[in-house]
Amino acid sequence: MDGRGKFDWSSDNQQTAASFFLVYNPGGRAQLYTGDNRPPEQHQQIGWFRKDGSIETAGTPAANNVNLLVETVILNYMALHGEQGQFGTRFPGNGLGSASLQDSLIAFDPIVNGTIV
Repeated sequence: MDGRGKFDWSSDNQQTAASFFLVYNPGGRAQLYTGDNRPPEQHQQIGWFRKDGSIETAGTPAANNVNLLVETVILNYMALHGEQGQFGTRFPGNGLGSASLQDSLIAFDPIVNGTIV
């Protein structure tokens, strides 16, 4: 009874989004990506919102395309294993652009060394 009828999510408005991923590193805190010439702080957030609350659709390839959002998550998973250089080979038709652009979409330095068993 308390709170019923006050909020009912039925769909999104296609103008805003907030996707995130979590990283657990049993060895300690995950470090921001340092494999490019950008300051690590620029890897804290991928993309941004405009002042009016809508998404900046030109901010990243993933900002306006759910398929490229999935590719961005996969790229970050591979980067956690130090395999981001293989992304273009494993996904030859990807839409994430050059290696430099891909580097700008990586959030954390690798946390996995070797094979996980």
